Amino acid sequence: MKTIGIVKRFFLLASLLLSTNLWAQVATVVEMEGSVQAIPAVGSPRDLRKGDQLNQGETVVTKAGAHALLVFEDKQSVVLTGESRFKISNYVYNKMEPAKSSILFELLDGGMRAISGLIGKAKPENVTYKAANATIGIRGTIVNTAIRNKVTTATVETEIGPDGKRLATSIVVTFDNNRTVTVPAGNGFYIDPMGQVQVRPADEVIKSLGESPLVLIIRAVLNTAAKSEIQRALTQAFKDSGATDVKQPSTTTTPRSTGSSGSSGASGSGGGSPSGR
Repeated sequence: MKTIGIVKRFFLLASLLLSTNLWAQVATVVEMEGSVQAIPAVGSPRDLRKGDQLNQGETVVTKAGAHALLVFEDKQSVVLTGESRFKISNYVYNKMEPAKSSILFELLDGGMRAISGLIGKAKPENVTYKAANATIGIRGTIVNTAIRNKVTTATVETEIGPDGKRLATSIVVTFDNNRTVTVPAGNGFYIDPMGQVQVRPADEVIKSLGESPLVLIIRAVLNTAAKSEIQRALTQAFKDSGATDVKQPSTTTTPRSTGSSGSSGASGSGGGSPSGR
């Protein structure tokens, strides 16, 4: 009987620990506009307001015309544009030893601008973003990512360190077929109509995408990040993470509605796995 009691207490403690981790508050909605919801792993969706907390495992959904800025405990920042779905798959932050922390975010649809925080600065290989068939490993990087109809693109921006010098940043993208490409700061990648991965300067990537849904999302991400209230919050979070400046988005073309179908240019690949540069 004593053994049974010990076993029961063990499973009760394990359940409490699992529950604590599942519902751990990990981020704050610092800025937002329009209709934004959080969908928990278990339970009903809830409408979000500025200042609300987000939990481990939740998916943030923005409706058309909405946007949101999420700032995590380590000052990692994520800007979501309208019609996006973003999941906090795993976020473990050790304040005393950031290098022992880890992040896994999933962009399920739409667009995001992600700026690494203390975890990314301490051990960038512990920060991962997933988007369709692409897994993005960061190297202390500002990344603009778009996904629509299971096709992904991303551009990488330059960061400025505390000494005012450009940081050597990049992303490493691994696709479902295990092919990997490195995208340096100032560049981006897209999948051409033949299913090939193309790494080009960011401006060329945007031009190559034509007027496809992907390019409209990227432009929407850049426009959202350039909003004054978002920019102030991003700059503050970036300073708190140990750097001094955030490069202003260079593309501010007002996007048309992205919709959910129709594509041209790179998105014409239909999400097929890339086979090389």
